[in-house]
Amino acid sequence: MSEEDLISFIYGSTHEKKVIAGFAEHVIEASEQDDETAIAILEASGRELALHVESLFRQSGDFHEATPVATAGSIFEHSRILKDCFMNNLKAKKLGRYQQAYSDPTTGAVLAAHDLITKPTKKAGWSY
Repeated sequence: MSEEDLISFIYGSTHEKKVIAGFAEHVIEASEQDDETAIAILEASGRELALHVESLFRQSGDFHEATPVATAGSIFEHSRILKDCFMNNLKAKKLGRYQQAYSDPTTGAVLAAHDLITKPTKKAGWSY
């Protein structure tokens, strides 16, 4: 499979999560065998994920160096390279403090919705 074929396959149609996760498994396995390309992919992914946090950091006046940043997803459990790169970027850019997630994303969404309903703020765009 060529690079172009792979790109077309990934972005060309909708796939179940497990199909794309299967590619990640191969990249992680290759990184554990010191494959430089696989390591570079995981490091770039860690930096990219930290950029998402940086974007939120810049948009929110509430973020600071000690703000807890939790992640979800098996990639953080299975790739030490990606997780370390992500955490190092958070620390270097003072974007917050990495914290292991203590529940699943659905629970977090329910808690956030509860806070919006019971504690409305002007920032959230709510007015009563």
